[in-house]
Formats: sequence, C-alpha cells, structure tokens
Amino acid sequence: MTENWQLRTFLRHVGDRFEPLSPERHGSVYWKRHTSFAFAAAYRSAPVVLDEIDRVGASMPILFETQGGAPMPCAVMQAGNGPGSDVVSDAGAWQVAYVPACLRMHPFALCPDRAGDGVRLLLDPDSPWISHSPADLPLYDHTGALAADLARVTEFFGGYRRSWLATRDAAQALSDAGILKPAPQVLRFRDVDFTGYHAVDRAALNGLAPQKLADLMRQDALRLAFLHLGSLHKLEHIAQIGQARAQAAPRGAPATPEKAARTDAFLEALAQSGDSDADYFVEKDART
Repeated sequence: MTENWQLRTFLRHVGDRFEPLSPERHGSVYWKRHTSFAFAAAYRSAPVVLDEIDRVGASMPILFETQGGAPMPCAVMQAGNGPGSDVVSDAGAWQVAYVPACLRMHPFALCPDRAGDGVRLLLDPDSPWISHSPADLPLYDHTGALAADLARVTEFFGGYRRSWLATRDAAQALSDAGILKPAPQVLRFRDVDFTGYHAVDRAALNGLAPQKLADLMRQDALRLAFLHLGSLHKLEHIAQIGQARAQAAPRGAPATPEKAARTDAFLEALAQSGDSDADYFVEKDART
C-alpha cells in the first residue's frame, strides 16, 4: 500500500499533528462538539480498546498496527485502495453500527502515559471544531486551569487509560507469542495491500502449547485474537459500503460546524453507539 495508507491512519495523524494541551499554547482557544464525522473521512483505521472490542468486531474488521513499537488493535475503515474511508459518507455521516471511542472524542485524543497515573489530553489544531470564538466553549479558565466543561470530559474518560494499557499489553502478548505476522503474509482480500499492518497467523496460533494458550487467556490476549479473527469477514461488508458509495451520486458537501453544543450533549454522544462503554470507563476508573 504503501506509505499513503500508513499516513492516513488515526494513530499516525495523532502522532504527526495533535498537540498536548497547555494553558500557554491554548489559553485563548475554544472548542465545540462535532456534529459530523467528516474529519474521519481520510482515516483508514482507528485504534480500539478491549472494553469496546466486541462491538467494534461486530461492525468492522480489526487488524493490528504499531504505536511506538507496540502493537495496537485498530478498526479498519477502508477495505479498498481508494482515497478515503468507506464508513464515512460524503456528507460526513457514520455508516456502520459502532463508532470507535477515539473518534467520538474529537477534537481531542487521549494519550495514556504508562509512567504516570493520568491521561495526556491532546488536541487537533486543524479541526474545524476548534475555534477562537468566545461564543464556543473555553479550554482553560482565567486561572490557567482546565475549564469546567473540558474537565468533565477529561474525567469522563479517565478509565480509558486503563483499557488502553490493558489492550496494549494483550496485543504485545500476542506479538511475544510469535503469532502476529505482517498482514500481507497471512491475509488476502481482493487487491487490498495491507502493508504496515499485522494479523494473527492461524497456523501459529493452533501450534501454541497448552500452557502458552492458558497464559494468553489470563492476559485477555486470546479473546483479542479470536475477536480479531472473527471480525475479518467484515472486510467484505466495508468494501460493499465503499462500492455503493462510489457508484452513487454525490450526497452533498461534507458537514461544517454550525454552532456550539452543550457539553452534556457531547458526553451523550461519547456514550452512544453501544451499551454505554463510556459509562463503563468511568465506573472502572472510580474503582482505581
């Protein structure tokens, strides 16, 4: 595929373009809740965590990509070699049942820090949902502390850090077991080039000793492997959505920001598309 595919993954975009929030840089910056997924139209994949992996696999195929040398499961949003995502319409509508949590956070991203107890909050400075208008929601108050609305969002996703790290550990266990292989070696689907991604090698998985399988089960890695393998049939579903979109007449220009939304509406949007995984994150975090 090629570098073009890799440059368009969510993880690569976060690493290249997102900025850590700071009162010095963003003290006069404002935000609003997104009402369109047009921002995700260029993504071919987005990372997912164990707490949502069942729902992701029911809607989209799951592969693995690396972040800082560590593997991470990701939802594949493009099952062809076209220029954009198959699951976002021309009008910015999401077209499958579940939206990965990382995309519902936009224009923010959470970067868990393994060395610390908190979550680094990042910002997409190029997002149309970031502004310099006082009519929108501030990022910081006059003292340099997180503004109340943003503090609520940060609190809301405190448990995401735990799930992210658990997911990365489970994926690393699969890699250490020698069953994650470059996807082009073990996966064939039409003429799609999966260079840069990894998938479970079924033969290697079947050849693992019982003790190693037991170890992977305890780490939740075996569940991750099976859900990944069970999701691959969704490649055809995603491809069909993309084909239908390509054959249809344009549905209109991508949606653009209209007005600021209440923060409680933003939180409701984070919890949608599932049985309130965001609430689950909060409850888990409250128990830590």
